[in-house]
Amino acid sequence: MNIGKLRIAWLWIGSSAVGFLVGTILAGMAFPAPPVDPGAIEGTRNQYDWREAAYALTLAVPFAISQWLVLRYLLAVYEVPGKAKAVLWIAVTSIGTAAMIFLMPIGLPMLFLPMMAEPMLPGIVLLALGQWLVLRLLIKARFFWPLLTIVGAVAGAYLAVLTSLASGLAFGGCIGAFQAMVLTLELNADAKRRGATTGARLHGRETVASIGLAVIVIAAFAPSLLFTPDFRSVNSVAYSPDGTRIAADVENFVYLWDAQTGELIFAIDSGQGQRVWRPFEDLAFSADGSRIAIAPHGPGAIILDGETGERLLTIRDHPTSRGVGDTAFSPDGRRVLLTLSDGDVALYDTVDGQFLAGFKSTVAAHINAPIVRSATFSPDGTRVAAGGNYWPVRGPPEGYAAVWDVASQKELLLLTGHATAVWDLAFSADGSRILTRGGEAVRVWDTRDGAALLTLVPECSGIVDATFRPDHSHILVGCEDGSVHRCESADGRCNPVFSRPLSDMDQVVTMSVHPDGDQVVMANLIGTVDAWNTRTGSRIRKFRMPDPD
Repeated sequence: MNIGKLRIAWLWIGSSAVGFLVGTILAGMAFPAPPVDPGAIEGTRNQYDWREAAYALTLAVPFAISQWLVLRYLLAVYEVPGKAKAVLWIAVTSIGTAAMIFLMPIGLPMLFLPMMAEPMLPGIVLLALGQWLVLRLLIKARFFWPLLTIVGAVAGAYLAVLTSLASGLAFGGCIGAFQAMVLTLELNADAKRRGATTGARLHGRETVASIGLAVIVIAAFAPSLLFTPDFRSVNSVAYSPDGTRIAADVENFVYLWDAQTGELIFAIDSGQGQRVWRPFEDLAFSADGSRIAIAPHGPGAIILDGETGERLLTIRDHPTSRGVGDTAFSPDGRRVLLTLSDGDVALYDTVDGQFLAGFKSTVAAHINAPIVRSATFSPDGTRVAAGGNYWPVRGPPEGYAAVWDVASQKELLLLTGHATAVWDLAFSADGSRILTRGGEAVRVWDTRDGAALLTLVPECSGIVDATFRPDHSHILVGCEDGSVHRCESADGRCNPVFSRPLSDMDQVVTMSVHPDGDQVVMANLIGTVDAWNTRTGSRIRKFRMPDPD
């Protein structure tokens, strides 16, 4: 490739990268976080709305315009007739790129490795074919273009995960790099067919522009190439009941730290030896903090010693054979509640692992089986509650929670109204109220008759934690954007009490509030675990996560 062709490649790669970066910034300014349903990370999304379309289009248009500017210039250099038709590039690229982003589970740049490529493939194909048809109209391009565009888009999506702040540059630059492989070949082939001059007459400002774009792209990729990020997928974090220890479920490993010193107490493989990200599945301390219950990847659940990490009990039988999600100890620690993949909830003895009782919600009559995602005991241990989402006969999926009497297994309450799945729930200390946390709101219900008492909607991007305070005067709500809000129990009014600046990949995925309410431990998207002082706003410490021996 001669120097002219090299400059063409840099112009195309750089314009693609910078265009997508500009779109990422504009979308981030217009929408603080991708405006999608947090309760639909697994499976099909519950709903689409105009905000998602606007977010996707805001990202796509600058990318389309930046490529069109370079394409229009190159068509002039190669003396392509009818180059005004290149304006179609803006339309097809905008639509294709917006469709690709719109179909992703949670939008760029908040990406997750196991699931991003498949949902976005229709949009990628639309982008590739749309661009190819325009190039076919202009320069009789061959079919190499859509093939490389598809490869570049998929590769760019995965690379964007590893580049943190530069995710926009990485995604656009990767698409541009693969497209640049074929662009100059197609331009030269078209010029030869028409008998036109084949040399790329690029001089002066084009050289400066290409060098400048090269510097930007290299600077964007350098952190990813020079430093291997410690990309850990944290499923859940939790303070012990006395606040002295912090436990985390990290890719099927269990870590326990001293909350005051940050010293690692133990790090063990929880059973399967596989690194798996399973969002919003909680580990649980017993009321006295002596034991930890966790559902490893695969069938069953395990109970560990809360001081040493020694495995005390493995629960594995037919009901748990298809997998376990959430776990919860009874107040006396003698029983443990497990949510099952078939939509039921099961109660087991913590001494011998014997099955004691099963609970099935009447909401199961609407579909084959609901999905249960969270479970808890009432303070007196006489009732259990579980929440998740279900598919009504008509309409999109909805969140629900159910409350049962332990002795009779009778369903006492069925609570519906969440637009997203119920990811967490908790009884108040006196058992008179129950809190349910969806991705969009926190609701408080009367446990006597199921009446809705409060709906809490703090001004934040997505809710990841909510808890009653011991005095019942307020509820603390934690959000994906790293903020913590105090919501009054009397009127539901919410005010932020803590916030911290976040980068693109610093989105909070799970958090836990210290029993005194003055500290919070947060785990973000790339797997760092930090404790923060909610009064001063300062970070207390970052917890290290070496691989278990």
